[in-house]
Amino acid sequence: SRQPRRSRGGRGRGRGGGTGGGVGEKAGGGANDVVMTDGSANHANGSAGGARRSRSRNRKRGPARKDSGGDLAPEKKRLETTPVATGPPPPAKDPSFMTKHSFASLPEGSVHRDTIRAITETMKLERLTEIQYKTLVAVGILPSENGVTNGRGGSQVGSVDVLGRARTGTGKTVGFLVPAIQTVIESMKSGIRKKGGPSVRVLVISPTRELASQISQQAQAMLTFHGRNLGLTAQVVYGGTKMNSDVNKFNQRIPTILVATPGRLKDHLQNTSLSRGGKFASAVSGLDVLVLDEADQLLEMGFRPDIKTIISYLPPNDRRQTLLFSATMPRELRSVMAESMKPDYVTVDCVHDVDASSKGKETNVHVTQSHVVIPDMDRIVVGVAEAVMLAMRKEQGHYKIIVFFSTARLTGFFADLFNHGMGIPVLEMHSRKSQ
Repeated sequence: SRQPRRSRGGRGRGRGGGTGGGVGEKAGGGANDVVMTDGSANHANGSAGGARRSRSRNRKRGPARKDSGGDLAPEKKRLETTPVATGPPPPAKDPSFMTKHSFASLPEGSVHRDTIRAITETMKLERLTEIQYKTLVAVGILPSENGVTNGRGGSQVGSVDVLGRARTGTGKTVGFLVPAIQTVIESMKSGIRKKGGPSVRVLVISPTRELASQISQQAQAMLTFHGRNLGLTAQVVYGGTKMNSDVNKFNQRIPTILVATPGRLKDHLQNTSLSRGGKFASAVSGLDVLVLDEADQLLEMGFRPDIKTIISYLPPNDRRQTLLFSATMPRELRSVMAESMKPDYVTVDCVHDVDASSKGKETNVHVTQSHVVIPDMDRIVVGVAEAVMLAMRKEQGHYKIIVFFSTARLTGFFADLFNHGMGIPVLEMHSRKSQ
């Protein structure tokens, strides 16, 4: 009655924004990552919702069975990886999701020159992706190819709410940071001053701390030259770290762009006091732009109550801009949109759903994925080692591998085996390990 053990090998990351964590590199990882977990620890965000969702995958027990990717490998044969379907193909006209528009050739004055300089010189980006171009058109920064600024015939920058549908890896972060920064700059140019002292001007809410860190890094890169000229800054806060560290940075300076996971942000809004007096909650009273990234994942991971609480601290919908990005449109998302967005929001769809069968295949088609199922306990040690080594060789040094086990004890055993017995550094993740 023992459950078959599963090993997943692959390259890149899934749609939720997190990475595998560490073979070859420790947590935070580089090109080569392997993580071993029992599925009960959600170290990406520390949420109970994520933990329950992970455990549910290991709940069923029974003999080895056929998997959607193919038959189980016979016990005495070498284990082979099976490709995983990664969703509908991109539009035939441009399989890379790139457009013909380059950042350097954007109309003069549409995007601040320091933003363009940071994108091209610091971030080394040349062309806009589909979601980036369509978002800039939707908010009124760029005219569309037919000359229309947006669906309303042209609106002031910062006044249009956008629902963006796009998969992971298609450039969403740049897609919402560019208009958000431009809104702040336009607000500063117009002389609009927010009441209550220094304020967070852009708030980005992310489901996982890995994704939040990535967004913060890109925000800091995009502010490379704005920091010198306009004094714009970025900061990230997430669970698993000391709140005092966040507070010390708030006391030094309230960031222009704050990237946060829901739980930690709610804690600060409810409990943090600043050294100059007053609550941290007052620092979001002058918010210009709210960004909800991976909104479907925020809901799936149980953050709906936290999001509702956070929104209650922010300016009303008609006094700020909301940019919401989601690969899917679950029913519960509609209520979040009603609470956080203006009713006349503009939709930007870059998912290109083919039909209902595409549900659940939101992972970017350019991320190559595969999996291996270990048939039984008789060969589990050899099987896991063989599967991981095969994936490492197959990817020629550029691998992202995650191995799932049913218990924390088994996870710890294999982590010790790889780290100390085989000399292959791996990251051990389960509920008995601290974040």
